Amino acid sequence: MYLIIGIILIALGIFIVAKRKEEDRRSQEVHTCPRCLGKGHVDELDIARLKREADWMTGKCLYCNGKGKVLGSMIATIPADEQYLNSSLDATARKLFVKGDANQKRRAELFNTSLNIMKEEIIGLYTLQHLSAGDIATKLIAERGIPKSDYAQFVVWVEKVIAAQNRE
Repeated sequence: MYLIIGIILIALGIFIVAKRKEEDRRSQEVHTCPRCLGKGHVDELDIARLKREADWMTGKCLYCNGKGKVLGSMIATIPADEQYLNSSLDATARKLFVKGDANQKRRAELFNTSLNIMKEEIIGLYTLQHLSAGDIATKLIAERGIPKSDYAQFVVWVEKVIAAQNRE
């Protein structure tokens, strides 16, 4: 009886070790980027597929850093639609976030929360005060310290936030 239990435990241990080795191997495999589908840049179709019309602009893919390929471990831990991985994130912060740095994870949560608050404010200004996208952009740039040089791009983003709200 003890012999059978011992054999079962050894077999179970071997199975667990083999499973971990397989998971480790998969995490180091290189895969096509799930955000840009290997192109190295995000286009309107990618943005629509990931339902980020109100969050992203077209451009270099910050999930794969423009390479079109990522490790399986990244796919397993970071969703392709993670909005924190964007063009305003510097290279060092991106590397730390991808590695799972706790401080960067907290910054990502704060970023996502403040972005959602700003989107709610935009919708409020549009629906309740009937401000145009340009007026909303002017107001938020003044209040939030956003560089005036980003005005045109910010207006486009405000328009996308409003359009996404109107689709809902």
